[in-house]
Amino acid sequence: MKKYFLIGSLLLSLNLMALEQNEFLEISNNKEKIASSLLKDLRNMSKFKDSLFKLKSISSDNEYAAFDLGVYFEYKKEIDKSILYYKKAIEIAKLSNNNDILKKSFFNLGLLYINNDKDKSIFYFKKASELGVEKTYLILGDLTGNEDYYKEAIKNGIFYSNLAYSKFLFKNNRIEESKKYAKKAFENKEDYIFYLGFLKDKNKQLYVLKQGIKDNDIKSKEILANSYIHGIITPVDLNKAIAILKDLNSKNSFYLLGEIYYKKGNLKKSLFNFNKFKYMNGSSNEKVESYIDNICDKQANLCLKF
Repeated sequence: MKKYFLIGSLLLSLNLMALEQNEFLEISNNKEKIASSLLKDLRNMSKFKDSLFKLKSISSDNEYAAFDLGVYFEYKKEIDKSILYYKKAIEIAKLSNNNDILKKSFFNLGLLYINNDKDKSIFYFKKASELGVEKTYLILGDLTGNEDYYKEAIKNGIFYSNLAYSKFLFKNNRIEESKKYAKKAFENKEDYIFYLGFLKDKNKQLYVLKQGIKDNDIKSKEILANSYIHGIITPVDLNKAIAILKDLNSKNSFYLLGEIYYKKGNLKKSLFNFNKFKYMNGSSNEKVESYIDNICDKQANLCLKF
C-alpha cells in the first residue's frame, strides 16, 4: 500500500510541476505582464530585493522590464542608471518593433536631458515626435524656437497650443499675431488671462473675466476680486470680492482677503488671512509684512498669539 501511495504522490507532484511549468511558459510569452507584475512587487518591502533582481535579470531581452527599471531609477533620482535602462529598452524595442516602448523611452530621455543637455533633449524629443508623440511639439517649439512645431501642435488640437504659440509670437514682438492666437486660446478655454492683457476696453475685460469665472478659472476669480478691492476694471465693492474669494482657498485669495478685512477694519480676520497666505506660500513679502506690522501696531494683543 505504501508503495502505491508513494507512486501516486509522485505522479501528483509531477502533474503539479508540469502544470506550473505550463503556466510559467504561458506567462513568459507575455513580457509586459511579467515586468508589470515585478514592478508592482517593488512597492512591497518584503518582495523588493527579489523583484528588483528579477527585473534586472530579464531586462537584457525584455524591453518592458528595461523600461520599468528606467522609470524606477528615475523615481529614485539615480539618473545615470535610469538613462542606461531607457537606452537598453530602446535597443530591445527596435528589435521587436515595439513602438509603444520606443515612444515612451524617447520621451522620457528627452525629459531627463532637458535641463543639462539641450541638444540631447531635442534629439530624443524629435525621435518621439517622429513616432507620433504629439505632446512633444510644444516642448520642441520652446527648445528650438521653431514655430513650425507650434503650428503642428495647433493642427493636431493639442491643448494650450494656441496659448504657447501666442506667447512665442509676443516674445518675438509679433504683437498682432500674438493677440490673434491669444483670442483663440481664450475661445478654446486654454487660458483667459493672457488675452486680457491685449484688451483696453473695460467691458471686454470684464466679459473675459466673467467667462473665466463661469469656467471656474482661479486666476480670473482672483483678478476680478482684486478689481473689486482696488477699482481697476469695476467699481470698488468689497462684499462682491469676498463672495468671489470665500471658497477659493488659493494662496492669493488669502492675501486678497487679508487686504479686504484690513480695509474693513477687521484686523483679526485680516491677520489670520495674511498668516494663512504666508503658510501656503512658504514665505512672505514686503507688502504682507507691512500689513502685519501695521496690524500689530494698532492691536498688539492679536500678534501675541502668532
